[in-house]
Amino acid sequence: MHSLRTLTKLDLTNNGIGDPGAGALASMIRHNCVLDTLLLEDNQIGDHGGLAIGHALLQNTTLHVLNLKSNMLHDATCSAFVATFMTNTSLTVLNIESNDINYANHSAVSKLIHDHAREWKLTAAPRFKKELERLRKEEPKLATKESQIAKLVADREYLDAEAARNSSETSNAVQYTQEKLEELQQGLADGNADLEKIKADIHAVEEATADENKVRNENKKKSQTKQRLAQDSTRLSKMGRDKVVAEYQAMASELASEETRLLAEIAFTKRRGAAATDAKTGYVSSIKETTEGDSFDLEQLLYEALDVDMSDAPVYVMKEEEIAGGKGEGEDCKVEEVEKNDGGGGETPKRTASTISTGSKGSKGKGDVKIQMKVFK
Repeated sequence: MHSLRTLTKLDLTNNGIGDPGAGALASMIRHNCVLDTLLLEDNQIGDHGGLAIGHALLQNTTLHVLNLKSNMLHDATCSAFVATFMTNTSLTVLNIESNDINYANHSAVSKLIHDHAREWKLTAAPRFKKELERLRKEEPKLATKESQIAKLVADREYLDAEAARNSSETSNAVQYTQEKLEELQQGLADGNADLEKIKADIHAVEEATADENKVRNENKKKSQTKQRLAQDSTRLSKMGRDKVVAEYQAMASELASEETRLLAEIAFTKRRGAAATDAKTGYVSSIKETTEGDSFDLEQLLYEALDVDMSDAPVYVMKEEEIAGGKGEGEDCKVEEVEKNDGGGGETPKRTASTISTGSKGSKGKGDVKIQMKVFK
């Protein structure tokens, strides 16, 4: 508002500007030289705002009307107004009714304002004369101002015509734009429908692709599983073969050790059998010569003579058989070794049998004894 050069009347009645607003107006009043009337009725202005306005009027000579009715002013503000209006004589109308001001201060301010109004009327003629002289000096400039005004009017009419034309063009453009917008909206709707369809197709393709990938992954997993199983089978087969080979080698070593032990036992048995055969031959012959025709247990006698306890060798099976038809009397006993092999291929344990035979000459069914000792390996 400091820069306004044409505003002569400002009405802010009943706006509740308070002291902050009054302080801002005071700053404006201090520098404004064209404002003639200021109306601030019913604005809740207190002494702070009133004092600011009073101090600002000390530097203002153009404000003639000030209305501060129905505010919250007190005697302090009114006293400041009295001091101000003793210096400032330009204010001719002041309304401070309906404020908390005593009669004396109100009367003093009213008297000063009345004197200012009377003085203003008394000096009106010289003032009007001075103003008339000023206007006469400005009269030569009036034609120029009028031509400027005429030009401005013409420019305004041209601008109004341009505005009307532009308005018509704008209306047409708006209508065209609206039509195009409707077409674009329809096209957008169609495009959205096509887009939804494409999205649905893409979704279907993605689902099909996902199913295909799933099947491919499952087949890949199956292939990998088969390959892994084949590798595991190969590894297990190799491990099985290695285990069988190791077991076979251990068994072969064990069998070799057992064979060595049995061969040693067989050799020992042969030596013992040979000794027994020699003793038995002589003993049997003497028994037959002395007991011919008597009944006796030859086997028991033989065992007692040989002093052999066959239970000490549990791996041997000793069997007594009757022999149909004996050998000649006094024929020496002999030990026969028979190696038998069970049927079937592959590595098969051997069985070794030792046979001790004896017989009496010229007799059948009696006194003929055959003792077998079998070693199974």
